[in-house]
Amino acid sequence: MIFLWALLSAPALHAESVIYQETFGNSGSANYTVDNKAHVLTDWQVVWGRAGTKGNSTRAIISNGGSKPDTAVNIGTSHASTSESNGLVYTDAPTHSYFFFTSAETGGAIDLDLSQGLTFGWYQRNNRPDDGFRVAVQIDGVWYVTKALFSSPANVWSHQSFTFTPSAASWCLLDFVSGRSLVPGGIPTTDLPAGRMTGFGLFTEAITGETRRFDTFSVSVSGR
Repeated sequence: MIFLWALLSAPALHAESVIYQETFGNSGSANYTVDNKAHVLTDWQVVWGRAGTKGNSTRAIISNGGSKPDTAVNIGTSHASTSESNGLVYTDAPTHSYFFFTSAETGGAIDLDLSQGLTFGWYQRNNRPDDGFRVAVQIDGVWYVTKALFSSPANVWSHQSFTFTPSAASWCLLDFVSGRSLVPGGIPTTDLPAGRMTGFGLFTEAITGETRRFDTFSVSVSGR
């Protein structure tokens, strides 16, 4: 288990600081599954469909296409990137939802003081503007997903960001049990708790059946 940051005892921050960044580097000459260890080293995993089936050999991959941006490095992960210039997450499955994530159970532990300002950032390029991603977080073992859908112009890389808020109105529960369920639920009855954040990722639903891509997922904090 890797502690990415010890914020509770850290001095106040006065500028935004990236404390975590995963670039999904691919050092090979082909596309590989997310759990490939020869050319892809990441603590992330993927589940798909309403049953939350783990992994997918051909439709959820780390492509060897050019990274966005092409000079980013891993920060706060358990490994160095295998490539700074190549590697991005890609799925073209037309009929499934996908959930790409990392959590304490998969090698990344997140211990953050949410009061210091927490922003998630990533690049995305989808074939249609009405496709998109929702940010997911796990707090005290419970998964939540944003009500907001982050979309972008068709076939254009764009940077997306989401500043964390505990307001219940901004979230839906995510009924996720690996191998059993992967279904967005209702709005939480109370604001998200201030407990330990144990995971995060991106969730995408099969709306149009077109290709969806993302790269260089980061977590930043800012001063109060």
